[in-house]
Amino acid sequence: MARSISAHLRVDVDVSGTGNSVRALLGTANGNLQMLVNDGTISRNLMEIAGINVGNYLVGRLLKQMGKR
Repeated sequence: MARSISAHLRVDVDVSGTGNSVRALLGTANGNLQMLVNDGTISRNLMEIAGINVGNYLVGRLLKQMGKR
């Protein structure tokens, strides 16, 4: 079972939070996180492990948009 990622990744983070532990900081975090992957590949296994199901999301959004017409 191959688990791999091959890509150029750009990440922009503008987040703030308060707390005296990582858990507290993340629990109060608010802001923006943007990720851009150019010319990359991610194995299907990693997508499933991460819970990223982009295909279903896109189809759902398209169907929702088509239903508004």
